[in-house]
This record gives sequence, structure tokens and C-alpha cells, in this order.
Amino acid sequence: MFLLAKTGLWAVWSKRGKPLSEHSPARLAGQSTGGAACMARPRKAPEEKRDDQLNPRLTTAERAEIEHNAAALGIAPTEFMRRRTLGYRLPEAAAAQQARASLGAAFNRLGVNMNQIAHRLNSGARPSDVERELQALIDRINAELDKLYGPGSNGGGPQL
Repeated sequence: MFLLAKTGLWAVWSKRGKPLSEHSPARLAGQSTGGAACMARPRKAPEEKRDDQLNPRLTTAERAEIEHNAAALGIAPTEFMRRRTLGYRLPEAAAAQQARASLGAAFNRLGVNMNQIAHRLNSGARPSDVERELQALIDRINAELDKLYGPGSNGGGPQL
């Protein structure tokens, strides 16, 4: 095996003269190397192409508001305007997505604790010992529900 400098890039060649790396001279020159062809993205049907433009005139304040709202949702301003105008569903705001993810993680931890308590009960632990842990877990669940729905309510369902 030896190294060969070719057009500023290094290519690794075997003793038989076959390239061992992706930087072969044939690839660098844009020629086919006899390998599998790359598949391109399929063409869209004519009715799916977005090639027609509408350029509304906006004030500076209107444009700033559109850009601010689009940035909060993590989409382009043109995509925001298209979705709002045509009544398409908008994605959740990034803050709401993060809140949902952290809430999911919190309930996952609570579920893990519930599984540990069930394991202890099934392994023969005294119910009085586990009862304190279970009450603490129920209090944590109610605290998470209070964060989600507000104090004293969990969306119309009974408190645990």
C-alpha cells in the first residue's frame, strides 16, 4: 500500500493499483467507478411544485412580527405566511416542545419509581414500608399534574 498525491488530495492505493479510498482519481474527475449509481430524489408532479409566487407588500412592523412568529415556531417566514393564509396546521412553538419533552421525562421517572415499588411489593416487602413510598410518589404525580393543569386540577379528572 502506498500514498499518491493527486490534485491536492491524498488517495490510498493497493499494490494492485486499485483505489482503497473514496478519493480515487476516477471519483475526483467525476467519472463512474463501476459502483452502484446514486439515486436522485424523484421529481414532483406538476401540481405539487410550488413555482408560483405572491409577493405581498408589508410594513416594517408587519414583516418583523411575521419573522418573530415564524422564528418562535422554527419555520421560515414564507412557510408561516402560507400556513396561516391557507389554514394549515402550524407546528408547536419550541418552548412548548421543550415543556412537553421535560414533562414526558418527569412522568417517565415517576413510572420507573412506580415499577420499583411494585417490584418491592411482589418481592415480599411489608405493605406498611411501601405505603409511605407510594404516598410520596402520588404526591409527586399530583405536583406534576398541578404544573400541567394548574393547582388543584388535573384537566377535569380526579386527583390521585
